[in-house]
Amino acid sequence: MRFLLPIAISVLAIACVRGADLPLKPDLRDVVHAVRPAYPYVARLHHLEGYGVYALQVRADGSVSSVTIVRSTAHKILDDYAVRAFAQWRFRAGRKRTVNEPITFTMQGRRE
Repeated sequence: MRFLLPIAISVLAIACVRGADLPLKPDLRDVVHAVRPAYPYVARLHHLEGYGVYALQVRADGSVSSVTIVRSTAHKILDDYAVRAFAQWRFRAGRKRTVNEPITFTMQGRRE
C-alpha cells in the first residue's frame, strides 16, 4: 500500500500536465495553409544545416500572430527563413493556442 501512493501522485501529476495548454506539434488536419520554408541558396552554398523548433502563436481566427524560436538551427539565415514562412501559416479557426513546429535543414533538402 505504501508503494501505491507515489505511483498515484505521479499519475495525477502527469494527467495535470497533459491537460495544460502546452505547445504541441499541430495536427495537420488543423493546418489550412502551410508555407514551407525555403532553403536559401547562400545557406546551401556554405553547407549550412540545422534542426530548429519554432513556437507559433495562433489567434482564434486561425492566423499566426507571432513566431518565436524555441530551438535555433544555429544559423540566423535558416531561422529567419523559417520564421518568415511559419508566420504565413493558417489554421482552422477555434481557440488561441501555441503550437511547436520543428524543421531540419539538410543538404538533401528540408525535412518537417
